[in-house]
Amino acid sequence: MTRRRAIFLAVLTALVVIVAFAVNRFGRVTPVEVEVSVTDRPAPKPGPVSVSVRRVPLESSPDEDAEPADETLAGRLVGAAQAGDAARVAALLGEGAPADAQSRGFPAIHRAAQADSVAALEMLVAAGADLETVDRTGHTALARAALFGRAAAVAFLLASGADPNAHAEPNNQTPLLALLFGWSVGQSSNLAGVEANEEERLSAARALIAAGADPQLAPGLLSPVMMAESIGGEIRSLLVTGATDPPPRSR
Repeated sequence: MTRRRAIFLAVLTALVVIVAFAVNRFGRVTPVEVEVSVTDRPAPKPGPVSVSVRRVPLESSPDEDAEPADETLAGRLVGAAQAGDAARVAALLGEGAPADAQSRGFPAIHRAAQADSVAALEMLVAAGADLETVDRTGHTALARAALFGRAAAVAFLLASGADPNAHAEPNNQTPLLALLFGWSVGQSSNLAGVEANEEERLSAARALIAAGADPQLAPGLLSPVMMAESIGGEIRSLLVTGATDPPPRSR
């Protein structure tokens, strides 16, 4: 293992620990933006790796949790999408709620994706919801579906034309990066509802790869390949070695 690769994996492991602590301490997921300076030039003596971390909450803050429900037409549509209530989504769209409605920085299509409600997504997309709009954390609806490991929503959004490599500030997470970030977080107990369901996430990862998601794309420092190296198992086989089928299991 090269010195550069060893440093990357060490930094990634440290970040997973930081995220797991943040989730357990504050009850919400915190994506991170990391800057690491690495050089191959020999140094006079070993020194620490400098890491700069900027955290942006994925979910509402405690203060927002205490706020009253958003009873505007847009707020009710977002709430219905978050609950996966397709019938209510249809009714609110019929009342004139815009398909791109947002509440507190989260569009309805993102909430439906997080809920894995394909029925609600179908209605929102048919009504003209923008597939590439980003929520306040910088995720597209596809990236948010991937973050929470929602394979059905990922498949539907890709079939609807969502960009498998889209990324935006502040977190610059592509859908594949979001999927792997959620996988790492979900491996420890958290209150944000992020799960590391291996079968669902592998299904979503395969759909993303088939749609053209780039495992080497690193808008920030880390690429999906680097994160897959840390997670290991079948997701490493898929992204690092390019295997499309699960490896045979020992009996």
